[in-house]
Amino acid sequence: MFISSASFLPSTFAMYGFMLAYAAWFLSYHSYAVSTPSKPKQPSSSSSSSSSSNNETNNNDSNTKKPIDYSWHCYTILAGSFGVLMGWPFAGAILVPLAIDLVLSMPLARLIMWGIGSVSLFLIPSISVDYYFYHKPIIAVLNIMMYNFGGSGGGGDSELFGTEPWWFYLVNGVLNFNLVLPLALLSAPMALFVGWLNGWLTFAATPFRTAFFLSPMYLWFGIMSYLPHKEERFLYPIYPLFCLAAAVTLFLIMFGISRLLLPIIQKKGAPKILRMVFDNLEYLVWATVCLSLVLSLSRSASLYVNYHAPLDVWQHLSDVELKDAKQTSTICVGKEWYRFPSHYFVPSSSLHQVAFLRSDFHGLLPKYYAPWPQGTYIPPTTMNNMNKEETDRYVQPDQCDYIVDFDFPAQGEPHYALDTAVWETVFSRPFLDAGASHNKLLRAFYIPYFSNRANSYQPY
Repeated sequence: MFISSASFLPSTFAMYGFMLAYAAWFLSYHSYAVSTPSKPKQPSSSSSSSSSSNNETNNNDSNTKKPIDYSWHCYTILAGSFGVLMGWPFAGAILVPLAIDLVLSMPLARLIMWGIGSVSLFLIPSISVDYYFYHKPIIAVLNIMMYNFGGSGGGGDSELFGTEPWWFYLVNGVLNFNLVLPLALLSAPMALFVGWLNGWLTFAATPFRTAFFLSPMYLWFGIMSYLPHKEERFLYPIYPLFCLAAAVTLFLIMFGISRLLLPIIQKKGAPKILRMVFDNLEYLVWATVCLSLVLSLSRSASLYVNYHAPLDVWQHLSDVELKDAKQTSTICVGKEWYRFPSHYFVPSSSLHQVAFLRSDFHGLLPKYYAPWPQGTYIPPTTMNNMNKEETDRYVQPDQCDYIVDFDFPAQGEPHYALDTAVWETVFSRPFLDAGASHNKLLRAFYIPYFSNRANSYQPY
């Protein structure tokens, strides 16, 4: 969640917009929130019939429909429009269940008015700012749609940038969310199961509404798992729903167990251990939260210990090597081009430039914009939409003043760090050699002592 919320990416803006949209949507249907008691109370034997009647009344009350607050629907449209128009238009698919509900429940005139108003609120400023910088009318969300779906001058083939199997997001999700992901994916089945336990098998009942509210998570997860090209950032828009759905599942598990145990412990001679379980179900939640916390800390420690070296190296380059430099310099990267964090680590772009060395990567590399202000509207040369290599990006090693590189035995590129007659190592940090670290568990999660012994590190 920290990485997704702090990233300056379209999918992050979409995540914020959709999170607000769904919060407003949920609030407009606050009567359908999971309002079942956290644990059924044990009735006394002398009042069992009365208690049964009360339970039936409570169940009916928990599903009583209250008037819809349309003001929250309006906020839903506003936040959803922000997520699509100012964030990531593709993720608008996440809003399909929400949109269907709005069409069916909201007055048509108000829906159209708020729809047009929300689109205008974000689209007009966006077009105006883009016109100022590009010197021509541009609709950014239309451009990105045309490129990805093969419109005029579009690419439309995301597989050019790599493919992953359908289960990629399951593995990636367990790494990032550990227990939260499986709990989240169980939320809808658990809601329906609890509904079956309580006899709430009508669409207006709480379990079905809960499953419907969480359906965008399943919809987007299924779409992204189906598409061949996968990246972690593509799931950012539903990260908040993962957390919500996992919390719902924990609640429903606790309630479902209590409903199953209640008729058993009411009988004479019921095992004491079952009564003890019933009385301490809250500790199940605490145990789950604590285990997830431990796994999260272990994963965070692994990311820091194993992969923090590039940031250390670039920070040293910025704060020490280039800080007081008066002469121009060229900082070169080869196979590590994709780990270059940003030009915030290059103190002065007028003095220092980042360049590329040839490596085993043969795709399209970035290039500098033309000088300001022409650089925002002059079309760049030697670019293509097929991820094909453009050779004008490369420089020779003797043109470099610094080379930032990860040196490991199996690499196909030159070992610059070992050529001590030409190059001097001024700063280095250990970085995980994934190919030589065969224990995937100790590589993914940091366990003091054991991870250090099992993993292999090389200088970065």
